[in-house]
Amino acid sequence: MAFKSMVLSDVQNAVLNSDEFAEAVIYKPLAAAQKSIKAVVFRNELRPIDLMTAGRGLVKTCRVIITNDATTGMTAVNKGQDKILFPEVDGGTPIDWLIHRVIGSDFSVWDLEVIK
Repeated sequence: MAFKSMVLSDVQNAVLNSDEFAEAVIYKPLAAAQKSIKAVVFRNELRPIDLMTAGRGLVKTCRVIITNDATTGMTAVNKGQDKILFPEVDGGTPIDWLIHRVIGSDFSVWDLEVIK
């Protein structure tokens, strides 16, 4: 088995295991059918608002990690268009979160920042 295959397998079977870190979310691409996938969600992170356009302050964001895979995740992400449905707090009512920016990506995962 190639190294990339082993890493992707570890991400899917360990990190994105709902018995460990992951939870089910609904990925809602703008131009395709929505689908349920597993994600690791880091809730309620604060980051500075762009000081040039919005003044001083902080905005609440969440960070979502999904696989870069056609079956268990997404192979393309459209920031500013695609949404992910999950609750703001554990056990809460799911709401839509807009993909604001791609923090990083590689052959195995997408690391996304989402906002309400």
